Amino acid sequence: MTGRLDQLCFLPPRVGTPWTGQSCDSTAQQITRHDGILVEIKLPLFWYDPPWHHLDAEIADVVATVVAESGVIVSAMRSDLSGPNREPILHSYHRSSDEAASDQLDGHEGLSDDDTSPLPRMVPYRHERYGLSDLDFDDAKVIDLRLSASRDESGRFGYSPERIQRWEATPSSQPVAGGGWVAAATFLPDVESIDTLSAKIDQLRALSPEAAVLVSIDAHLLEMELDVIAASDLDGLIVRMDEMNLSGKQLALLTQQARKLADEVEIDLPLWVVPGEITAEDAAKLIALGASAVAIDSWGREIIDQIMIESESSSSGYATSSRASQQRVNDLVDEQFLPKVERASGFIQAMRCVAPDQPLGCLSRSWAKALGIPALTVARLSKLPE
Repeated sequence: MTGRLDQLCFLPPRVGTPWTGQSCDSTAQQITRHDGILVEIKLPLFWYDPPWHHLDAEIADVVATVVAESGVIVSAMRSDLSGPNREPILHSYHRSSDEAASDQLDGHEGLSDDDTSPLPRMVPYRHERYGLSDLDFDDAKVIDLRLSASRDESGRFGYSPERIQRWEATPSSQPVAGGGWVAAATFLPDVESIDTLSAKIDQLRALSPEAAVLVSIDAHLLEMELDVIAASDLDGLIVRMDEMNLSGKQLALLTQQARKLADEVEIDLPLWVVPGEITAEDAAKLIALGASAVAIDSWGREIIDQIMIESESSSSGYATSSRASQQRVNDLVDEQFLPKVERASGFIQAMRCVAPDQPLGCLSRSWAKALGIPALTVARLSKLPE
């Protein structure tokens, strides 16, 4: 796959750079909440908006769990991954002393009964709170307070019957809204105005005492809305760039601009970006351009799409054998997803060896000028065409 940021090149350390060893955890970072609590982030990659309703709930749970095991923060509510009588593995397997959780893990490769750490998980806090449970806040790593109206795959500001059915677990004979689309709210119903958003953020911190509360908005609203949003003492910002059909250069420039705007309201404010389809190298380059973490939804969507294709082509159904289905998900993640995570991690770690102000260079003079990065001129490269 061709990367959107292929014009940018990773630079090696300058000759004479003192030797330093990089630990295997050198991609880790911390978010400091406004109350001083530190939130550890193992890997600056996250799955922002998975379409869980496209999969059987049990299979969706396996996908979410295996991806989260890689260190990627996965966005999911309990209702995304289970029915009313089943606890999702993603939310429960770290409770190693719980016999029920151990039963669920039986046969699921890669999970350890000795592991007592919660998997990295994000709670999507939408305005309408469909499918949300108070239990979703337990052991969450991030609360994603979404300030933009949700747009479903049809382009509507709304939710499809399939997604609502998954969240609300209503009988098929009594669907929500008669089985039609359900409109999305434009703002939080229990927040009087954007100026009083801080009370909602404080409430979410109380519900999840060890999670960072990040606010997500669409990129084109950033310059207009950031000042007032930042006044609410958020712990970080998620900027959605995936719906703007950006070119590679526009994506790079917008990431730089978002970093600049974030620093104007609070130096080192965590900036998470949702860029749309990217390669592993693109993800690392966005980190170099100022992002704190990058959404890798296109990588996860490849897994979901493949499962859907295989399920449709199987006369017996994808989830007929739970153990076989789990193994197939493991194989898909190992083959298609983990290599991208490993490659992105490698480039992110390598950037720690390079001067912070010069992690990238560029063969294109127009890109280099626009982004303010070095233009590569070694061995007549300056005479290459744009």
